[in-house]
Amino acid sequence: MKVRLMVAVAVLAAAARGGVWLMTESYRHPTAWEYEVVTMNLLQGRGFVFDYLGIPYRSYHPPLFDWLSVVVYTLVGHHQAAILVMQGLFTCLLAALTVHLTQRVTGSLGCGVAAGGLVATHPGLLYYDTHHLHPLSFGALLFAVIIWAALRWSSTRRLRDAAWLGASVALAMHERGTAGLFLLPAIV
Repeated sequence: MKVRLMVAVAVLAAAARGGVWLMTESYRHPTAWEYEVVTMNLLQGRGFVFDYLGIPYRSYHPPLFDWLSVVVYTLVGHHQAAILVMQGLFTCLLAALTVHLTQRVTGSLGCGVAAGGLVATHPGLLYYDTHHLHPLSFGALLFAVIIWAALRWSSTRRLRDAAWLGASVALAMHERGTAGLFLLPAIV
């Protein structure tokens, strides 16, 4: 039952994004910021570079989203809509994980479905997932994975689960340095 509801919430997230794409045709010309510039420079062999006012910055922002974009463009060609789909998939996973986390913390599957539904239809995530090439949903998913790993480790106290927690924090810190702040409370 829980897995079906998690899938249903993920489908709701996908349907909301698909509806916005169809109504606005935002997938045709999404706003592409420095993430796209760095991704194209990586694909063209120039490296992790962002030029601003004639100055090449080689460490302009976190690298994970750009590297994921490189993988997507390598697989499907330079279609910006594919990045929007990737971002939408991140939110679908986030919405499903929210159902699980909320149910685990509150003990109520109904609360989990409500929370997952709110994530699936959150206006900010919906707007960024459908109009901008931006790692907002990816960062949110990474934070949720940290919470999942912390809850898992706190209930099992197994070394493997501690390793999952450490790995999830380390991965998230590559995208958002503030993710490191989650580690100490998780341990406590």
